[in-house]
Amino acid sequence: MRNKICALFGLALMLVSANAFAGIGNKFGVIGIGDYSHVRYQGYKPTSLMTGGVGVAYKLNLANGFSLQPELLYNVKGAGLGYYMAGTRIDYLENTVGYMELPLMIAWGQDYDWYRTFFYVQPYMGFGVNCKSTYIGTSTTKTRENKWDAQNLSRFEYGLGVGVGFEYRRYQIRAQYSNNFGGLAAEDSKSDDAMHLMNGYSLKQSSFGSLQLVLGIFF
Repeated sequence: MRNKICALFGLALMLVSANAFAGIGNKFGVIGIGDYSHVRYQGYKPTSLMTGGVGVAYKLNLANGFSLQPELLYNVKGAGLGYYMAGTRIDYLENTVGYMELPLMIAWGQDYDWYRTFFYVQPYMGFGVNCKSTYIGTSTTKTRENKWDAQNLSRFEYGLGVGVGFEYRRYQIRAQYSNNFGGLAAEDSKSDDAMHLMNGYSLKQSSFGSLQLVLGIFF
């Protein structure tokens, strides 16, 4: 799957080179993201968190309604996991990870007199630059920040987003679902540490899935 994502990036870059002078109204922009993330789980009740991010983008208009939009983002994703017994919460673990992401939006749409509608796919890759995990047990609370090994979190992500968008003059709004591939935990944990063990058990085969609202202004 990682090879397929890289191949999509390579194809898009070839299209940029081939059509560098074809676009009309190519623009730089700034964007903001609202991110509502969740994780799949094994035996735990998930809790979604509302986070977000900011970044910059370049919109390259191609022929026949197509466009490419590479972006550079700082995006925070987060989710919690709770273990319950007889209706009582025994353990709770909340992870948030801030990623530097490189998404590439490949869009097709219809231009009207004063607005444009489009749908798109968006492969992306990211690298974790900071993380925070908070564990709440029956008798203890523990927080760790930026200790990737001790928190048992992977720093790399790659995935695919799909969505629809609307443009009015220099404003862009998008709604999308993005899903990471690969595991969020770095390893299957055999540690006695509750945080390390809980992430390793529940998140080795799971990753962030996010509903995102994206707002952009182009100049």
